[in-house]
Amino acid sequence: MEKQSEKIIYKANADVTGVAFAEELGGDVLKNLSVVKVNGVLQDATDYINKGDSVEFLSPSDEDALKALRLTCAQLLAHAVKSLFPTCKLGVCGIKKDEFYYDIDFVTPISEEDLPEIEKEMKRIIKAGFCVEKSLLGKAEAIEKMSEYSELYKIRLLESFPAKEKVKLYKIGGFSDLCSGPLVYAIKSIKAFQLNSIAGAYWKNNNKNKMLTRIYGTAFFKRKNLNEYIKAKREASEKNYAKICKKLGYYYSDDKIGKGLPQFLEKGYKVLNVLQRFIEDEEEKRGYTFIKTPCISKAELFEISGQLGHYKDKMYIINSFDSDKEDYVLRPSTCPFHYRVFASSLKSYKDLPVRYSETATVFRREASGETKELIRLRQFTVSDGHTFMSENQMEDEFENSLELTQYVLKTIGLEKGIYYVLETADAEKGKSRSSIEKCENAVKKVFDKKGISYIKNPSQLNSNGVKVKIFNRSYYGKEEELLSFSFDFQAGKNFGLSYIDEKGKKKNPVVLHRSSIGCYEKTLATLIERYSGNLPLWLAPEQVRILSVSEKYCESVKELRFELVKNKIRATFDVRSEKTGKKIRDAVLEKVPYVLLVGDKEENGLLSVRNASGNVFKMSKEQFIEKLSEEIGKNK
Repeated sequence: MEKQSEKIIYKANADVTGVAFAEELGGDVLKNLSVVKVNGVLQDATDYINKGDSVEFLSPSDEDALKALRLTCAQLLAHAVKSLFPTCKLGVCGIKKDEFYYDIDFVTPISEEDLPEIEKEMKRIIKAGFCVEKSLLGKAEAIEKMSEYSELYKIRLLESFPAKEKVKLYKIGGFSDLCSGPLVYAIKSIKAFQLNSIAGAYWKNNNKNKMLTRIYGTAFFKRKNLNEYIKAKREASEKNYAKICKKLGYYYSDDKIGKGLPQFLEKGYKVLNVLQRFIEDEEEKRGYTFIKTPCISKAELFEISGQLGHYKDKMYIINSFDSDKEDYVLRPSTCPFHYRVFASSLKSYKDLPVRYSETATVFRREASGETKELIRLRQFTVSDGHTFMSENQMEDEFENSLELTQYVLKTIGLEKGIYYVLETADAEKGKSRSSIEKCENAVKKVFDKKGISYIKNPSQLNSNGVKVKIFNRSYYGKEEELLSFSFDFQAGKNFGLSYIDEKGKKKNPVVLHRSSIGCYEKTLATLIERYSGNLPLWLAPEQVRILSVSEKYCESVKELRFELVKNKIRATFDVRSEKTGKKIRDAVLEKVPYVLLVGDKEENGLLSVRNASGNVFKMSKEQFIEKLSEEIGKNK
């Protein structure tokens, strides 16, 4: 035996199964037996090992061991479901981050209320102490076996396999199923698992197929790790933007309108509006020209851009509603519109760079099962911009755009957890390759100058260019792409864009697709989770709430609100016939940063001010207005 990178590697001294070898070694190896690696390849503990092979028995902390455990739990889940709901049909199972799942077709739909009963059945199967058995079947034999069980989805899956394909059949007690494996050997070692939720999932991820029921769960080798996971999930749920937004009345979803089409209420709209004005003000300071383009155009425009060919399934196409019999499209982006604006007048090299920006509504055709509250919508608002430049201006324009985005992210509080990914497209040798290399070097030079580290992912782009993506890693591990910059060397050629260079010749401009904040709705979701709903004062939809101690102070409350609003402070009042304590609690629950009380003392001079931390202090109306105005300006 020898240690390699803190992992213990054993040499097999005979032809033997992993289980037999573990029994020979005994101790912790046998106690923790799950799956093994033989010569670096993962396999089931029941598989044979040849004499002289290098063998590693994976510890419970190993990621591959955890995946095998969770895949085994997916099999136990299917076993339990078939016992409780014999008429159901099994789809496919898998691992997704920390969870396992199984897609199942139920005759009678189930709900999350059924999960405890399924868990109970899984525990009963585990208690029976079965060991996992595996066999390899040919395609025809596997189809025959699944036909015996009337597992139609498994048969469809097998029919797509090559004729000589060998498939794994795992057996746990009286239950057999196809699975890629490997699975842990002794299921009696599974003590820490939980079923989490159910969702819909189309068969083979195709919205033209039937939607199955996906059951999610998770598992760990130790109860302690499961408890930590449950605690983290609970904390994440408390920060969940959808839960907070709905509780605070930011927006609501209406099935009569459709999924992925949220209705923003007063508070939600106000935050989006404040963000939009902030972004537009900052862009205007930096030389961007604001334009407004249509939400609809002839399909021909997106044929030229190539988007219709590549993303037709994600576009809303309106068929021949006009006398000209042409199809129209709800725009998925503003790109071709901005190209046409640039082309509408003759440009000289002296005019470059030309910077256009637009707060635009765009549309994506998402299936109902693909939409996700504010994260994945069918209609959403973007800060969309395009800069037209010469190749010599690429470095400066990227630096300027990056500085704006960094300033925006810092101001709204999303600068922590940011990381950058640089993607470069493959291009044929010649000028396009030379331009891409020049562009990539310009981007790297800016990164080096600012001390920004990045991840390099070559050949990830569908178009000819260089792309920088900015990702946000949230405070509890979730990762989302916030926005991106993309240098495009093809748009100028496709749309006939040109400018007159220093020598009087026509040249195609380089186009930089850029955004200061990305999608507004998605940014709102990220901010809500970042601040747990307690938005910074300058962003808060309601900055001050004024409470009356009794009905006789209603007019004083309304007059004070008028004074605050006149000084550009977002204020509301509460003159309900409720106890003062309840009014204060309501304001706190609704995340109002400042609460003012108006009674005898306040009407005659000093205001009673309560801040978000619960501290109470006195100050005059003039002092309060000055304090808030300063605080709003400082935070922004």
